[in-house]
Amino acid sequence: MKSISFEGFTTLNRFIQHQKIIEFKYTKIKFILIIVIDFKKLERGINNMTEYLLMVQKNQYREGDHLAFYIYSPADETFNGLHCNYYIEKHFERRMWGEDDKTGSYTKILDTTETDYKIYYSIEIDSPSDITALAENIVQEHPGNYTDQRNRFISLLTERNIITRQL
Repeated sequence: MKSISFEGFTTLNRFIQHQKIIEFKYTKIKFILIIVIDFKKLERGINNMTEYLLMVQKNQYREGDHLAFYIYSPADETFNGLHCNYYIEKHFERRMWGEDDKTGSYTKILDTTETDYKIYYSIEIDSPSDITALAENIVQEHPGNYTDQRNRFISLLTERNIITRQL
C-alpha cells in the first residue's frame, strides 16, 4: 500500500474515478489518500489506450471448449531466478475442474510467431475487460463452434481497430 498526496481538485477527482479508495483523510494543509494504485495505469494516463499482447488459441483443446485467449502486459519480474517478461491480465478459457485461472500470474514468452496452435496479436484497449465482454457475447452467439467463435472474435477486433498488428 502506498500513500500519495494531491493538490488540486481536478487531478484528485479524475484520479478518484479510476481507483479504489481504501481510506480518505483530510488535514488543513492537504488531502491525503491511501489507495490501491495501478501504477501502470497512472503512468500511461487515465484515459489512454494501452498496448497489450493477445494470444488466441487456434483450435479447441477438448470437445465442447469455447474461444480461448490470454491478454498479456509487459513485465520485468524474477522469481527464484526465473525472469518473467509478461503479466497475464486476462485468461479466458473454459476450464475443467481443478484447472487454474492464470489471470494475475507472470510468465515468460520467448517466441510470438504463429504456430499450428496459437497466434499472437498486438492490441490497444482501455481495459482487458472490454475484450472479455466481447468474447462472452461471441461464445453465446456461436455455441459449440470454436472456429466460428475464433474467426468472429478476430474479425470484430480488427473492425474496431483493436488489433494493431499480427506478430
